[in-house]
Amino acid sequence: MPEDDPGPICTQPAQPERPSEQRHRHTFTGATPERLAASLSLATVASDAGGLLEVSSDLTSFGIGHSFPTGISIRNALLVIEASWNGQPLAQIDGPTIPFYGSDEVPGAQPGDYAGMPGKGYAKVLEGRINGQGPVVRPVLFIDAEGVYDNTLLSAGTTDTVTVRFQLPPQAKPGDLVEVTSRLLYRRSWRALAVTKGWTETPQGGPIEIESHRNDLEVVLIEGGGGSVIDIPTLGSLGLGVLALLLGWVGFLALRRR
Repeated sequence: MPEDDPGPICTQPAQPERPSEQRHRHTFTGATPERLAASLSLATVASDAGGLLEVSSDLTSFGIGHSFPTGISIRNALLVIEASWNGQPLAQIDGPTIPFYGSDEVPGAQPGDYAGMPGKGYAKVLEGRINGQGPVVRPVLFIDAEGVYDNTLLSAGTTDTVTVRFQLPPQAKPGDLVEVTSRLLYRRSWRALAVTKGWTETPQGGPIEIESHRNDLEVVLIEGGGGSVIDIPTLGSLGLGVLALLLGWVGFLALRRR
């Protein structure tokens, strides 16, 4: 912990003065954009092959002595990966998707809803019966927890690699640009809980959601999407009949020449 100013280490009377190197601040700053940026790193690479675009993001915890995110179980984080060609979002065909807690419970897609999108969620999801009654639901607070539904917290000093693949359209050509975005969002609350409660900031005035890291890439396609699809003409019933007559006539002439 950082050193504090010289002074006593407690408020009891007649305490000796301590030098600054013996007094340390016990302030818990918490998750701020600056602290998150200084404790985690996000690196993303992307390339195409076989008509697919592969995107890999490495999330590394190097400056935190505990799992990320931590604290009360409503804390969670989302790694959101998106790709587009000519402004057209690319469809994911492989890789993990963001869990249910990435969206609220309001019908329809709202801004800030990410469940089902390419990426991953980081959280410890508790489940249980409310007040010990009724069906098992998730997520719940620790007071109602009877088990852990999922635990994807990022351990201290580790790197988690998330790889997703997108389908390139057939019209995508070598040399075309594909825009890729990978973002890490830290949420102090489950999305559904924050929307239901109308929470937009913490009691201290901080944001409920923090975009702590963002990678923007422009990927030059090497192979593209395999070229345009060419329609091969087919014969109708009349054409097939004419073809049969021609083949028959050719066969007849061949027999006469023998």
